Amino acid sequence: SILRATPSTRVAVVMLVLTTLLLSEVHLQGAPSPRSPPPSTPPSTPPSPSPLSGLVSASSDLRFLIDEAQNHGSDVTVVLAPGAHLKLSSQIKCTSNIKVTVASSGEGATLDGQEQTGLFYLSGGCSLTLRGLTLVNGRALDGGVVEAMYAGDVEIIESTVRNCGAIRDGGVVSAANSGAVSIRGSTVTGCSAGDSGGVVYALNSGAVSIIGSTVTSCSTADGSYDDRNYGGVVYAISSGGVSIIGSTVAGCSAGNAGGVVATRLAGERGGGAVSIIGSNVSGCSAVIGGATFLRDTNLDVTDSTISGCNATRGGAVYVHSGSASLARSTISSCIATEYGGGLYSAGGSTSLSDGALIRGCSAPKGQGSSIFLLAGEVSYTLPAPAGRWLPNARCEVYREACSYPLSEAASRAKQAACLEHRSDCALTESDAIEPSSGKKEAACSRHTDNDKQAACHETVEDPWYCQAPTFVQPCNWNNETGGDPSGLGESLYQLPLLPVNEDFPFACAAGLLGSAIPEYQSSSSCAGRCPERSQCPIEATDEALPCDAGHYCPKGTSVPLPCPAGTYSNATDLAAAGECTDASPGHFATTGSTQQTACAKGSYTDAYGQGECTPCAGGTYQDEEGKTACEPCEAGSHCAVGAAAALPCEAGSYSNKTNLDSASGCMDCPLGHACTTGSVTPMACRAGTFASGSRNAECEPCKAGSYQNAIGAAGCVACGLGSFCPVGASLELPATCEPGTYANMTDGDGLPDCFDCPAGSSCPGGAAPPRQCAAGSYAATER
Repeated sequence: SILRATPSTRVAVVMLVLTTLLLSEVHLQGAPSPRSPPPSTPPSTPPSPSPLSGLVSASSDLRFLIDEAQNHGSDVTVVLAPGAHLKLSSQIKCTSNIKVTVASSGEGATLDGQEQTGLFYLSGGCSLTLRGLTLVNGRALDGGVVEAMYAGDVEIIESTVRNCGAIRDGGVVSAANSGAVSIRGSTVTGCSAGDSGGVVYALNSGAVSIIGSTVTSCSTADGSYDDRNYGGVVYAISSGGVSIIGSTVAGCSAGNAGGVVATRLAGERGGGAVSIIGSNVSGCSAVIGGATFLRDTNLDVTDSTISGCNATRGGAVYVHSGSASLARSTISSCIATEYGGGLYSAGGSTSLSDGALIRGCSAPKGQGSSIFLLAGEVSYTLPAPAGRWLPNARCEVYREACSYPLSEAASRAKQAACLEHRSDCALTESDAIEPSSGKKEAACSRHTDNDKQAACHETVEDPWYCQAPTFVQPCNWNNETGGDPSGLGESLYQLPLLPVNEDFPFACAAGLLGSAIPEYQSSSSCAGRCPERSQCPIEATDEALPCDAGHYCPKGTSVPLPCPAGTYSNATDLAAAGECTDASPGHFATTGSTQQTACAKGSYTDAYGQGECTPCAGGTYQDEEGKTACEPCEAGSHCAVGAAAALPCEAGSYSNKTNLDSASGCMDCPLGHACTTGSVTPMACRAGTFASGSRNAECEPCKAGSYQNAIGAAGCVACGLGSFCPVGASLELPATCEPGTYANMTDGDGLPDCFDCPAGSSCPGGAAPPRQCAAGSYAATER
């Protein structure tokens, strides 16, 4: 192959052939196109060398192509073979002013430092682009992936970086006196630096940008309050701006300052601003500035969130000096163990605006759960988030009173002009009695009322007689003292040097309606009390909710009031208790009911608006639901209080009354009578039966040998001689003995026993007793 040829052959072939090798593939992968031919130059100027390109699968070939490009002063694009895994034993070096691009073929390739070496070393103006690669296990003194010293730009594009680190600075990239560093569309995880810049360290270098990328679990080692261990993701010293745009940063930390970004100036060289735009930062930490630490540079946080970060001071943001701006962004659930759960201001100026919010953050009691101001200025320009407010004053110039004497016409004219233009003078930062025309025009433009603005512009050439500014001012508009006159006319709140322990801006109280309109955000009254028929149940309510069913909501409701007992409603737009509906007879409604409920069996209501049903009185009952009255108890029954049915008198008792309230009201059944369950009157025992005691449930039949021919008897009569009485006999039956026999007694079965007629007597039979023989006759034997 070409790469296995002799060195002299390689040079010639690389110059003539490899320029086009896989060129179309490289272009498809986004590699830069060959440079355009240089413009016409004098014949004595040599032409620019052509760029080189090549496909490699071994680290030695990669090194060779880069070395050859340096020898010829040519840019080079190297494509790693699909699935290639190049293990490096030392850094790949580029020390010439060329551009090196290393890319995968689109199917992935890996550069592996084996935890023994960094991947690249750049100097001499060399620029490097790494595209579509997996970069792992890089280890170096500085720059785990790339160390750039007096080099050009470094780009990491659409790549994955894992487990890379530096003993000192720049876990991924260390750039000193070099160009810009850019990480785009990439994932970086688990990288670290022993000193500063867990991902990027930039000293006297170009801008650092992280765009559309995800950075997680990157860090610097623990440190102290010195110049080490700054920036869990980026530490920039006297370098270009730092931009984190459309990215996610999570779980990163710094041993000292700036869990995500720390910046400062060194010497007189300026530094760029830090911009966090459209990004999410979470769970980051440091000793000071859990997310960002700012010294002598500017911070812009826009359309972003910083959440769950923590530090000793400044759980999210620490401003040492310089300026910070937060717009349309939220800092939430951040923690400071000493001061400033959301923001710590030790100097400089910090402005919040356009819906910026600090909420749910914490610090020790009284030490600024949201903001701690040690020094510097912190201000908020409306609008605030919907449902929040600030004690806003309009930013304007407080001036001495108009005090021209009124004794002379000229002085009276000055006084009139001074008073007429007092509101105009309040909007110009000029301390002159007559501001310049340009200053007057600027002041007129700051009027929010169109009519006032037009009237002001018409008087620019007239004398205004502005008085001198007073000592106390509502805002810092003076650019000579570090203020900003562009804020004049704005609704702006300048925080005093006191900790802010509530969410900031402050939440409108429950029961008040908040708004997103600045006009309604300038006092604790917000947009006024919650409208009637609606509720504003929580703080910062900016849209009233319907009232709850079964309740009513007068003006200013935070907790809906229940419909009183006896009324109900399923509507959600009631304003007063009188709008609740009365429960109808036979129904009731408890407090806060959405519907009426039918009275249960055994109870009733006979009027409207009842909160409970009345139990049926003793001696009455109700066996249906939703009734307006109870029924009298039934004869032969009793009804306790609240009875849902009449209960019958027990067997052996009776009652013909309809108002009994207990079983004790039932009467005992009398002698000679029986009372079955629920009897209204006693039933007399029929003939042949009897009831000998009280509370008899039934009559007993007369036993054999007795009878009872009366009704209502308490006992039976013994059967007479010559008669027989079976069980339940109601009369005596005559005996039926044959002639020559007679009935002497009745035994236990009720049948008579017939005996032979005795001697000397005659027995005609039937029931007749023996008769003695008359004189002159005899009967010698029985029968």
